[in-house]
Amino acid sequence: MKIIFDFDGTLTDITHEHQFVLHFYEDVFETRFGIHPKQFQHLYRTAHERIFSEPEKHGWLYGGRMSAYCDEDLFMDCASVMTLLDVWKDDPPRGFEEIFQKTKGVSFIEIAEQAHEAMREQPLTPLNTPEAGSISMIQRMIKNGDEVVIVSNSSTDIIMKKCKFAGLDPVDHERDPSAQFRVRGQARKYQLDDTPDLVTFGSRTVDVARSSYRKIIEDEHPQFILGDVFSLDLALPITMARKEPSLYNDMQVYLIRRPYTSPWATEYIQNTMNPNATPFLSIIQRHIFLLRNAECGMRNAELNLQNPNVTLK
Repeated sequence: MKIIFDFDGTLTDITHEHQFVLHFYEDVFETRFGIHPKQFQHLYRTAHERIFSEPEKHGWLYGGRMSAYCDEDLFMDCASVMTLLDVWKDDPPRGFEEIFQKTKGVSFIEIAEQAHEAMREQPLTPLNTPEAGSISMIQRMIKNGDEVVIVSNSSTDIIMKKCKFAGLDPVDHERDPSAQFRVRGQARKYQLDDTPDLVTFGSRTVDVARSSYRKIIEDEHPQFILGDVFSLDLALPITMARKEPSLYNDMQVYLIRRPYTSPWATEYIQNTMNPNATPFLSIIQRHIFLLRNAECGMRNAELNLQNPNVTLK
């Protein structure tokens, strides 16, 4: 059995890193521009309320096109707010003119990118590395002979370091593509091709023209794909399996539900669940994995990640 895992937000809890990013923003606005943290917080809350009043219109953009929506995870949330601040530069909302005057010529999305880079350079702790449950689960999968591949937008080097801190020992895919436990970083799941390929999933439309990610899925041909961001991790493999059911008839796709998971994504999967469909779709509550035997079409194992003694059959 081969399993593809996303990393950030799937094997890790990004709450702590999200807080670091917000504090980084506050610090930059205060030290570089002389804007008091309370002023910045008021601006941030205002922008946040605006994007979440119309979440289908805001998100992480690639080449001006929507790559992932603002309400799909905490990092999308941050990037979307800073993108809106860039839009507001030319016509600031009433009451915030002074802030935009002080930050004239500044790229807010670049500050977001700087925050993300600074976040990656933070010392490793249990708060920014794989969770205990994730560690136990991967160790048991390896012991059972399963092939585990971490496919992430983060760099291979960073993921390897975080895994090793947690007591895991993956191999760089570039060094050994046949290794049982591998990391394929810089997957560019967010990267969109020149020609859009729009697919509707419930109340949202996702551009699945992502050839970089497609190539990885084609190379790996996994039985399971798990991720916490629907647009980045799951939309493309779902589409691939539906267009070529004979090729991906054993594929199962799971959305990892976190406190920030968007209702539209969970509602879509709940409304389309079918044990005999290709691909099999389901939602996994944090730390509980329900896996289905693809051949017989029945769920045959429950692995509670809080309990490393449960065997994955």
